[in-house]
Amino acid sequence: MVPLTWALRAAGHDVLVATSSDALVVADAGLPVVDALPGLDIRERSSRCGRSTRSSSRSSPPAASPTSARWGGSCRP
Repeated sequence: MVPLTWALRAAGHDVLVATSSDALVVADAGLPVVDALPGLDIRERSSRCGRSTRSSSRSSPPAASPTSARWGGSCRP
């Protein structure tokens, strides 16, 4: 994503990277960054909910239920 962001900037576009957690290190590449979820650690939240942040297979996501449709589902702090 960093090379694409730099290419867009070189073409004259204004780019702001919205991310959170560990991905904030993209600022080290000299790009403007904003923390989209301040105070929330996605990796910690995912591990607490029994989910992995990286998938080893390309299976389709589970069907959304009314509870899981909003962020956090049943895995609230």
